[in-house]
Amino acid sequence: MEDNMTLGQIEQIFLDYLKDNNINIEVGSKDYTDYIVKQMFEKADANLMNHPDYRLIHSYFAEYLYELEKYQLEPYCKKFTTAHVKDKTIKEIKEEIINQDEKIKEKGDKTFELSGYNPYQARDYAYSWYNRRNPAYNTWPFDCTNFISQCIYAGGVNEHLPSSGVYTGVKETTDYWYSERVYVVDEGYRWAESTSWIRVVDFYAYWASRVPNVNYVDNTDVSVYGEIGDVVQLMDSSTLRRYHTTIITKKENGVVYLTYHTADTKDKRIDEFDDEFTNWTLFNFFNFCC
Repeated sequence: MEDNMTLGQIEQIFLDYLKDNNINIEVGSKDYTDYIVKQMFEKADANLMNHPDYRLIHSYFAEYLYELEKYQLEPYCKKFTTAHVKDKTIKEIKEEIINQDEKIKEKGDKTFELSGYNPYQARDYAYSWYNRRNPAYNTWPFDCTNFISQCIYAGGVNEHLPSSGVYTGVKETTDYWYSERVYVVDEGYRWAESTSWIRVVDFYAYWASRVPNVNYVDNTDVSVYGEIGDVVQLMDSSTLRRYHTTIITKKENGVVYLTYHTADTKDKRIDEFDDEFTNWTLFNFFNFCC
């Protein structure tokens, strides 16, 4: 059964493919990561997509990106590895995510109110900065969620700061949502950020109980119900792992277009993504327009 395959087994299938096709890249290297990013967002290796186990490989890629996004908070001296998750099965990952999503929905935030969102200002910010980095914010190697947080903030969504104040560094939290530039005596300016601002799954965990959102199997549904300024997250169709955050910046002839960082892209048609192995989470921020 495919669901009982472990990440370690799937990784070996992919490494065998690389070897058979004389692609010399090592797990954990920048080239390896670049290959995965280009495959997930650009379908760069058409030959790989014909692999009989491509569905499994796609799930492995999504999990790899998830682990790598967590790793970017680690000290530079620590080498990236997936050894700690190699024995996890596809089934176990999916069950874990379903349970997490149920708890997130139950948690909620009854006191939260959002109004006055300007989706066109969010879009304009995305257009201005899709291929650049705003010095008013910190920058991350995997910058997609950081960028989308900036976009919706530019659209008028207020930060959610703890009453006790913020401290420099990254705080692991889905209770707050912020990115602050803080002055530290004798050190200068430093960043104070929440993981909900910069990490795909934590962005979902923060906003899922605050903004109407729906999971879709087909991108055509996202095009029907999505509007400019809405946020779209991509997830693997087998494990339901969310691994990328984007914003709708255009809707034309019934198709939405996405703009994002990490493989910096402006106005990519949603139907250019690999819909067979991708599901979608649509956050309807547009509902709070004006």
